[in-house]
Amino acid sequence: MKITLKKKFFILFILIFVTIFIGNNLIYPYSYFSFVKSFSYDANNKVVDQYKGKLTQFKSEYEDIYNSLNGTKKMDLTTDRIQYILRLYDQPSFISKEPTTISIEDLDTLLFRVEEIRELVIELSFQENYSISNKRRLQILLESTIGIEEKIEELKKPTFYSRETLSTKYKDIHVSVMLHFNHLTIFFREYTKENH
Repeated sequence: MKITLKKKFFILFILIFVTIFIGNNLIYPYSYFSFVKSFSYDANNKVVDQYKGKLTQFKSEYEDIYNSLNGTKKMDLTTDRIQYILRLYDQPSFISKEPTTISIEDLDTLLFRVEEIRELVIELSFQENYSISNKRRLQILLESTIGIEEKIEELKKPTFYSRETLSTKYKDIHVSVMLHFNHLTIFFREYTKENH
């Protein structure tokens, strides 16, 4: 059986098309043609250890304060709302020493949490009375929240970011979340000194 020139070109075309399609899936996970719209993120283990240590310490401090005020008339809006903000910092990709897979759905969930935090910080800024320095800290916290929100939205938009670029941009989000946590820690500790 002889293969004609047309059949050879057709087979070559199919092979090139399949190769490009598979290559596109491997390199650009969020492209329109990708089957698996996710990428892997591997955080620095030393950074994760330090972050988890600080997070655990702050959560312990917060829980002591929250438990001492819970059910009393001294419970204030700021102390109550911090528990909801803390949920952002426990994302598996931020605290895992192992590589984690980040999908579009994960980014949507993260964005939703950050939007909730923005609303909480705005609520706190209008519902509570703070010292001038803590008003400034709350403003920094709000700006940081908006910055994280913008970075997540930017990461979701482009379809032709490579896996490496997506991982680098997610690392930037991770660093921003850690800075956000530092801002929250300073704000709440100062607030507690002033009010409890």
